[in-house]
Amino acid sequence: MTISETAQFIQDRALTLCYEGTHFRATAPATMAWLERAAIWAWHHDDEQLAAHLYVRIAQVQSARR
Repeated sequence: MTISETAQFIQDRALTLCYEGTHFRATAPATMAWLERAAIWAWHHDDEQLAAHLYVRIAQVQSARR
């Protein structure tokens, strides 16, 4: 899998996980952990746009937990 394909997979998976994390509170901790690891991967691969997108998703899950 290329870096571009991995980034696309991460972006698609983030959408699914964000939905799960906001609608099913029990999944929120695992969702946030996955999104945080994905954001770190994006930063390490100089994909600032993907990392920013992931941090927005993390914020959405965090706000839904309150």
